[in-house]
Amino acid sequence: MNAQNENRDLARLVSLAFAVLRLFSQPLQLRDRGLPKHLKLYAVPDTFQLLFGVTVPDVPQDATRKLVPGTWLKFLSDTASAG
Repeated sequence: MNAQNENRDLARLVSLAFAVLRLFSQPLQLRDRGLPKHLKLYAVPDTFQLLFGVTVPDVPQDATRKLVPGTWLKFLSDTASAG
């Protein structure tokens, strides 16, 4: 019976932690709305990796170079499925 209570408490804490992480990431998402897609990958990946544990995609060091099509969408999908 004690283990069940601990599991319930742990589940509540994990849910709360994810809610807090989403709240902290919201300003980043709002701040980066006006950026072109290829520049968003330079603005948010480190924070998303820290908060959600997603893998940061390979992007060119030079922000003026083109990204592989679908990189931003895949990164967002991976981030959404991680949370």
